[in-house]
Amino acid sequence: MGLAVPEWKTVLLSEVADLNRGVSYSGPGLNKPGPLLVGMGQVDPADGLNLADARTYGGKIQPQHYLTDQDVAVVMTDLTQEGALLGSPAMVPKTPVGELVISHHLHRVRCRSAFNPRFANYLFRGPRWKSFVDGMATGTTVRAVSQEDAGRFKFSLPPLTTQSAIVEVLATLDEKIAHNRKQVLTVSSMIPLAFSVLVKGSDLKLLPSIATVSKGVSYRSSELQLSDIAMMTLKSFDRGGGYKPDGLKPFIGRYKDDQVLSPGDIVVAQTDLTQDAEVVGRVVVVPRQSQFTKLVASLDLIVIRPIDPLDHWFLYGALVQDDFRQHCRSWTSGTTVLHLSSDAIPRYEVPWADATIRGKVAAEIESLVHLMQSREVESAHLRAIRDALLPELLSGRLRVREVERFVEAAT
Repeated sequence: MGLAVPEWKTVLLSEVADLNRGVSYSGPGLNKPGPLLVGMGQVDPADGLNLADARTYGGKIQPQHYLTDQDVAVVMTDLTQEGALLGSPAMVPKTPVGELVISHHLHRVRCRSAFNPRFANYLFRGPRWKSFVDGMATGTTVRAVSQEDAGRFKFSLPPLTTQSAIVEVLATLDEKIAHNRKQVLTVSSMIPLAFSVLVKGSDLKLLPSIATVSKGVSYRSSELQLSDIAMMTLKSFDRGGGYKPDGLKPFIGRYKDDQVLSPGDIVVAQTDLTQDAEVVGRVVVVPRQSQFTKLVASLDLIVIRPIDPLDHWFLYGALVQDDFRQHCRSWTSGTTVLHLSSDAIPRYEVPWADATIRGKVAAEIESLVHLMQSREVESAHLRAIRDALLPELLSGRLRVREVERFVEAAT
C-alpha cells in the first residue's frame, strides 16, 4: 500500500496502539457490585456505545480490561448470522458514566501519542478495516479475530493536526445526525401517549382478527451478497425505539410475496441479542428509500398488515404501546439470543375503538410519523455524505479544506 501523501506514514495498528482482549466473565459475577460490563450488546455500529442495558460485573478484573475516555472498544467476536458487528468500534463518552470494563468479545484499543483515538474510531468505521477483519475472522457460527491478527492491520497515518481536522469534519455530520435522532425519539414517545389518551376504555380484539401476520425469510450468510434487493434485519431497530438505516443488507436469496416490504409496512422484532431484551417487541415503520429496488424481511422480523388499510396508523399506534412490548418480552425464551414464541403475536389483544375514534387516532399518529420520517430522511442524507467522505479523507485522496464548506452547507 503506497502512501496517500508524503507526510503520511504507513503503519501497523500494533505499532501505534496497544490492543487488549476483555475479561472472560463468569455468570455468578454479573449484576454484582462493580464496574459496568461493556459487551457486544453495548456496541452499535451506527451510534457507538450504548450503556442503557449494561450490567455490572463483580468478578475478577485485570487492569487492561478497564476503559477510559481515551480508549476505543472494538467488537472482535460476532454471534450475528450476517457478521454485522465484527470490527464495530465505540468511543467511551467523555461524560462521567462510572468505571467500565470490556468483555472478552471486545478489544480495548489504547492509542499511543501519535494516534488520535477519535481518528482511530473513524478508521475502524471505514471500509478498509471492515474488509480486513472480515478476511481475518475465523469460525463459522461464532466469528472472531485475535488480538495478534488485528494488530497486523496496515494503514496510512497522517500527522496529528491532520487527524484532528478530519475528525472535526466527520464529527460535524455525526453531531447533526445525533441531534436528529434525539428529535425522532422525542416525537416517537408522543405516539403512545396520543393513542392511550384517545383509546382509553376501548374493547379488546385478538390481533389475528384485525391483521395478517407474516414471518421474514430464513437465510444463509452466503446469500448476503451485492444486489439491488436488500434484507431488513434486526440492525434496523434502535434499541431505544425507531428505525436505523444501517440494518439493510444486500440479499440474493429467495423470498415469498408476503415477505416483501413496502414503505409504511409495520415490522416487529422477534429476536433479541441485547442483554435486557431491549429490541424484541420493538416496532418500526418501513421508510421510503432509494438505495435498493426492493426490501424483504429477515427471519428475525414479523410483518403485521391491517386487514382494512384505513386502520394502518391506528394499528401502528396500538403496537408501539409499552403493553405490546412487555407482552412480547414475557413470551421470549433463550439465553444469549432471545426468541419470540410463535404464540405471542396471535394471543395479543389490541385496544379497538369505534371507526370514528380510530380515524382520529390514525390522523394524529400519521402526522407524527411523517415528522419523524422527515428527520430520518435528512439523517440518511447526512450519513451518505459521511460514508462517502470517510474513506476519501482517511486515504488522503480528499483534503479537509476541499470539503469543509460542503459539510457546513449540508448541516
